[in-house]
Amino acid sequence: MIGLLHWLQMATSVEGTISQVLVTLKSGVRDEAEKSIRDAVIRYGARSSSFVRNLQDGSQLKLLNSSGVPFPRWFAEQFFSGVLSPYLLNVAIVHKVFHLTQIDCFEMPSSYACSLPLRKTLYGLVLAAEEGSDVAVEEFDREGKNMVRRLERPSYEVSRFGRLPKLHKIEELDVLTRRRLFDCIFEFDACALKYPEPLHIMLAVVSYWLQHACSPTNENLLRSLLLNTVLLRLLPQATQSSKKVCGKPRSTSDDPNPIHIQEVLLGVQDQQMTQVVIDETCKNFSKFWSRPTHNHARHFDADLVYSCCQLQTCLMFARSINRVLLRPYSNVQFHRSFNGTFLYNFTKELDTRPKPDLFIAEYLGRGSPLEVAFSGFYKEFRSILPDCCFERRAVPSRKKKKNRNVRDKHTDEEESEESVVLLTNRFADL
Repeated sequence: MIGLLHWLQMATSVEGTISQVLVTLKSGVRDEAEKSIRDAVIRYGARSSSFVRNLQDGSQLKLLNSSGVPFPRWFAEQFFSGVLSPYLLNVAIVHKVFHLTQIDCFEMPSSYACSLPLRKTLYGLVLAAEEGSDVAVEEFDREGKNMVRRLERPSYEVSRFGRLPKLHKIEELDVLTRRRLFDCIFEFDACALKYPEPLHIMLAVVSYWLQHACSPTNENLLRSLLLNTVLLRLLPQATQSSKKVCGKPRSTSDDPNPIHIQEVLLGVQDQQMTQVVIDETCKNFSKFWSRPTHNHARHFDADLVYSCCQLQTCLMFARSINRVLLRPYSNVQFHRSFNGTFLYNFTKELDTRPKPDLFIAEYLGRGSPLEVAFSGFYKEFRSILPDCCFERRAVPSRKKKKNRNVRDKHTDEEESEESVVLLTNRFADL
């Protein structure tokens, strides 16, 4: 290798070097080898692009689709500035995407399956200029334990809205229209809930995920999700003494524009959320931020993680749709709304409780303004979701426990009577 590098360093021209290499090869493979070498040399050469020219002389950014038609300027600028993800560029240019496998249950469909309608609408927004042609996006996704290729056609219509706007028309739409389009894509009626704007996009995604999940979801996971959203607003305000947790989320402390608890739970006033209340609440839930421990008695819950993975794909494509629509919901911080460790730990804890709502109320302070506001928040959001979204879980029955105690009592009495009979028979012949 050292000799090869030294020889290449001493070479005077590309053509002369290629000729010297070809002389050492058999005549039957020279043509193919020459083509491969020249293709490799071209790939290593400097290639011009609108992005490079923009950095050099400030020229306008251009992004062309597969037909050579330029995308709108705002779309190119958002991509080159890092606002739009490379996933969208793969959709726009090569019409091919790879879905990275998450922690899935192999016997279940891919966790990306529930977000397929979202992706098809996203494809329709990005590829609207190619409508009418036989365009499709190649998706490589997991099926069982293998990767498979599927062709997905873009959707160009949305229920309750109509035809999707083309990319160059999105700039002309006002914020309310773009927001209505987003809500229609997620089949969500924001007017049905009387809660602040920062919650709308999060609730829209959660509602969509629950109604399109591959299997019914554990309702305790929904309780944990909504409670997690509230607690992550309290943690930055808590004192260090109440944050003694191993896995405390660090992303909440450096938020330049934090969403306060009053913007999430209506009816909670500033004077009611004293430092003592905040610290006590955070302390009560502190153990659920720590890394879970698994052993022969506490098994890993793959179904619960699989449900969270489905939610994660919906969140990912919701963020892309929101950005393609020029952010009708501006204050979107999904990474500051959920914590996977808390969701897992607290959902597993609620599964052991016969009355999960009562357990949450006790931890929030039964009858406190925070508990009353959260209870109303959960009940109002739960009321718009159909019961078929949730699985039926067996609740620990107190009656069974009582019957077992009665049965044990009868057994003890029978054993006592038997011992008396034996004792009587033993002395009968004396």
